[in-house]
Amino acid sequence: MKVRHDKMKKDERPIEGETYNVFNGETPLFQAVIKEYSGACWAKIAVQKPLSSAVENVYKCGDEFDIKVASYRYEKQ
Repeated sequence: MKVRHDKMKKDERPIEGETYNVFNGETPLFQAVIKEYSGACWAKIAVQKPLSSAVENVYKCGDEFDIKVASYRYEKQ
């Protein structure tokens, strides 16, 4: 079975080192810095702050983890 990779076009994906508000669809999750990319699908991010009280118990300032870039929406800060 062939693995399907969801990718964003390089000129459309968030810029490494920049800060973005990250959304799952229309749901605001957190403000984060894109630290580095791992291939075209994944990026390590550092959470700056949660964007709603609904997620503040999940995402904390300073959390770092990898996300699948194409799975989220970004607004540059």
